[in-house]
Amino acid sequence: MSQRFSNVRSQYDLPNDVTYLNTAYLSPLMKSVSEAGHGGVERKSQPWHLSGELFFEESEKYRALAATLLGTEPQHLAIIPSVSYGLAIAAANLPVASHQQILLLEGQFPSNVYVWQEAAKAAGAEVRFVSREATQTWAEAICAQLTEQVAVVSLPQCHWSDGGFVDLIEVSRKARKVGAALVVDATQSLGAMEFSLEEVQPDFVACAGYKWLQGPYGLGFLYASSRWFQARPIEFNWITRKNSHEFSRLVDYQPEFSAGASRFDMGERSNFITLPMGIAALEQILKWGVINISQYLETLTDLIAEKAKQVGLQVADKKFRSPHMLGIGATSHLSLKTPAELSQERIYVSVRGDAMRISPYVFNSPSDIERLFEVLES
Repeated sequence: MSQRFSNVRSQYDLPNDVTYLNTAYLSPLMKSVSEAGHGGVERKSQPWHLSGELFFEESEKYRALAATLLGTEPQHLAIIPSVSYGLAIAAANLPVASHQQILLLEGQFPSNVYVWQEAAKAAGAEVRFVSREATQTWAEAICAQLTEQVAVVSLPQCHWSDGGFVDLIEVSRKARKVGAALVVDATQSLGAMEFSLEEVQPDFVACAGYKWLQGPYGLGFLYASSRWFQARPIEFNWITRKNSHEFSRLVDYQPEFSAGASRFDMGERSNFITLPMGIAALEQILKWGVINISQYLETLTDLIAEKAKQVGLQVADKKFRSPHMLGIGATSHLSLKTPAELSQERIYVSVRGDAMRISPYVFNSPSDIERLFEVLES
């Protein structure tokens, strides 16, 4: 195990007999994150200790940490409860004409499908799903269908079902060439893979915090390019307006929003329980470093791929995979009920589509992979 992550498991409430390889489903909470949440509950229990400034201080700290993770300025970040919320903002503002198309991946996560189906229906446009041949990368397949008819292409950085890698830099170049807007759902990659805003140049990036960002459920963020700073939110709450910190003057109704992407903030963004948890989680991820996390996870997924091939299981070649998760295809040796059988041995993975998805994290070690395959082979 990498020396950097040799003592990480002790930071989580993971029993010794549990082999958890399912971060793409839900991450366990670090003890520090749980403690931050308990502290928030205690504060809400005695609200006379909550000052008005707390409605702003913690949300701005979370916004700043998320901006650091993305490599941007806080003014580009909105605080949202879910990816579907962030994608709804994108869909409400990106122009789509009746003769145009919205491009998605085949088998894409439903929250990144339904919103575009509704947008296409409203505009009289068409949703097209991109499939790929076995010899194609996802980027090659997407770019082949990225024509001037495409208004929006909405993608993940890796396929949620099996970790299939999507080269967003390559896709972005083609999208800019044909004039298509680019929207990214980074939930299954941000924090575990490198991501360059400068090179990808997306219009919007939405990310939930409860998977690879090790945070609570119901808290995430939305990046918005500055060209959308005057766009329309999907809800209108008090705290996103100019001078909202002046509680005594809230009924001096303000037509102006706060600067930047904060106009898209969800109502009740100042959650006294989830925000401290999100802050603690992001602080730890930034301390570890995304590059370090990604490189370590790649050593584990490479080991998984190697062992899978040794026992005759189907695994994509490395150029098609992301560093932090992968799918093992169902064969005569592996049925889709295998995860349920593994759980009886306290080993946890998922089935997504027709693949058994394995998604380790830095609390895992090569011995966890050894245990997985010992049980699989038995």
